[in-house]
Amino acid sequence: MRFNWKKWNIFVLLLFFIFISPVISLNYIVDPMWSFNHSIVIGQRQAAFDERQQKTNWLTFHSEDFNTVIFGDSRVTYLEPHSMPSKAFNYSLSSMRPVEFPAYLSYASQRSKSPIDVVVLGLSFHQTNASNEMTYKKPEFYIKKSNELGYRLELLLSAKLALYSLELIKDKQKKSPQDFYLRKGKDLYAHQMDLPIPKNIFEEAMKADLEIYRTKVYGENYQYTDNLIFFREMLDEFPNARFIVFTTPVSSHLIKLLVKQGHFADYERWLRDLVNVFGEVWHFMYLNEITLDDDNFKDAHHFSNKVANIIAAKIFENKNNIHFNFGIKITRETIEKDLDFLKDNLLFVK
Repeated sequence: MRFNWKKWNIFVLLLFFIFISPVISLNYIVDPMWSFNHSIVIGQRQAAFDERQQKTNWLTFHSEDFNTVIFGDSRVTYLEPHSMPSKAFNYSLSSMRPVEFPAYLSYASQRSKSPIDVVVLGLSFHQTNASNEMTYKKPEFYIKKSNELGYRLELLLSAKLALYSLELIKDKQKKSPQDFYLRKGKDLYAHQMDLPIPKNIFEEAMKADLEIYRTKVYGENYQYTDNLIFFREMLDEFPNARFIVFTTPVSSHLIKLLVKQGHFADYERWLRDLVNVFGEVWHFMYLNEITLDDDNFKDAHHFSNKVANIIAAKIFENKNNIHFNFGIKITRETIEKDLDFLKDNLLFVK
């Protein structure tokens, strides 16, 4: 009996289609790598498991029109771009360093329909530690990958990604994760934080963070770096843009640890350097009504969306902002007076 190759090929293709179509469908509908431009109706609460690639994918595969870009580490990911007075994209990333800012800013400017008029920088004191190792690849790696031929097809065919997409759908039927990005319709909303979290989980997270900062971030290997070369690179490339700079608040426990570890002089130098290069800085990292209240944090240093929105109102000088005692605008003219205040605020606390 002669073997029918035609029927065999049809059978194989049909079998392939049966097994692969659910994978493709899941990866397209949920879109966990943020690489397709359609409304997300299920699996809307998504984790940033590959944040640098996900946000770069978003810019690559979405037609965006913004004139404001936001940069910072994981703390700044909670700042809602929809709270900006102009259309903004939040390109903040977990453990982001100033060395990454220029390349990502350049790419964001290429992908936007409008010129970049405003650059918001949320800067954290731990970024001044030159001994902290960079654990992520350079921006060029993620940008190149997003633009590779067949990249999106590769994502659609990924069985591993399909399993993750399925978990996101299933999670909707259970309780939501504590940390997630919200994909609502065709929009990407800021990193969300469900507070309050159980007291035992908060205390464990606080204890773990303080130990890491005590031994590593603020430890004996601390070596100050000003990062000014990267800031000046952005200023030179975007001379017409307005740079709005703020320091990220952390819990009072972490502020007191900084002083206890002997880094007030570095903290003071950090502020001088920032004011010197940018002219002015909105400063939130000191003891105040927000940082003294643990209910505003999920651990030692990640503040809530509510606090992030207060910061946004403050740095854009929204007159309706009721938190008048949170935040100091430090300028070249006021820095000596402001540093005297910060010495009293920080150096004589228990």
